Amino acid sequence: MPLAMIPRQWASAEPAHFWITTSPFDNTGPEALTVNRAIGSTATFYIWAQPETVLGPDQDSNFAYSGGNSFKSLQNFSLNILSDLAGKIDFVDGSYVVYNPVLGTPTAGTRRFQYDYDSIPGGWISNAPPGVLSISPSGVDQIIGLAGYSFGGSPSTYTGMGPSCSSALDRCITSTSAANPLTGPSVPPAWLVASIGYKVPVAVTPGTDVHLNLQIGGNGMNHFSSGATELSSQTWVEFGANTVPLNASSSRQVSGGLADLTIHACSAISGDYNGNCTVDAADYTLWRDTLGQTVPTGSGADGGSGTVNAPVGTPDGVVTMADWAYWKTKFGNVAMQGSGAGSGSLSNGTVPEPASALLLGIGFGLASVVRGRRLV
Repeated sequence: MPLAMIPRQWASAEPAHFWITTSPFDNTGPEALTVNRAIGSTATFYIWAQPETVLGPDQDSNFAYSGGNSFKSLQNFSLNILSDLAGKIDFVDGSYVVYNPVLGTPTAGTRRFQYDYDSIPGGWISNAPPGVLSISPSGVDQIIGLAGYSFGGSPSTYTGMGPSCSSALDRCITSTSAANPLTGPSVPPAWLVASIGYKVPVAVTPGTDVHLNLQIGGNGMNHFSSGATELSSQTWVEFGANTVPLNASSSRQVSGGLADLTIHACSAISGDYNGNCTVDAADYTLWRDTLGQTVPTGSGADGGSGTVNAPVGTPDGVVTMADWAYWKTKFGNVAMQGSGAGSGSLSNGTVPEPASALLLGIGFGLASVVRGRRLV
């Protein structure tokens, strides 16, 4: 039997898990999402992780996380992110962030990793250029070697991720964290690893599905547990909804099979300020949160404001009340899968919320929003 196909129960513990979400506050995974994105729109996805457990699920009475956890400390990791279609996704240059927070008091200097490797200059050894974006000969965007490493020091200096989740300071969210809108003991703690900006190019045909896969990078990953540093060969990893563990030594640069994020492209439609293929309350939230701000022309919630005597729908680079009025006229429209723009249906059966009730509720809150802001 190939090593990558070894059943879960052969591993000494519950494998480490990595998965992708569209929220920095959602740790309901591991999961594999399908998201709708309008062509030409830009968004961010987030990578989450749980380290291996010390004991397997059949051995650990706390595996349901009702009374704590038995995670190891994930000391070093490297990840690749690949798309399956040439020219259908663009990882936004300079947007790759590995979270490496300072823990405790700033003077303590305790961090997750000694070095992090992302697109922020100065993170790697000797301030080497980041260079993690690699375009293959086929033209498929991929990120190679997104990483966090600690070559020296003890776990008290460089904690890694785990074994415990004590506060949001570590970009770790538990089921009882104030930052987590979800509650309940069934939601295990998870660590926010990285964020990546991406764009659906304007040349993509509506209805296209782009699949992203996580891989173990060329440098592997390993844990610290029971006072000893383990090897990559002792570490097992599952990505997204895949349930076959990959070995961090022998299964590097191997995808798990199922896509870890599917991006469904749709037509761009007027009033869809956040690019989720539906003109809904989320667009109002974006408008409310950016009201009065100067933004790149036509971006964000500047899709519908007009200059004096200009046609409604002409963007002017400022988020104003005209953008709200324009959104209101388009509320409830759903993008088409095929070519063109307008109302239609998405493949996942997206249905707008009841327009009258929701707009009435938003209207009550609008007055206080306007009173609290001064337009520029």
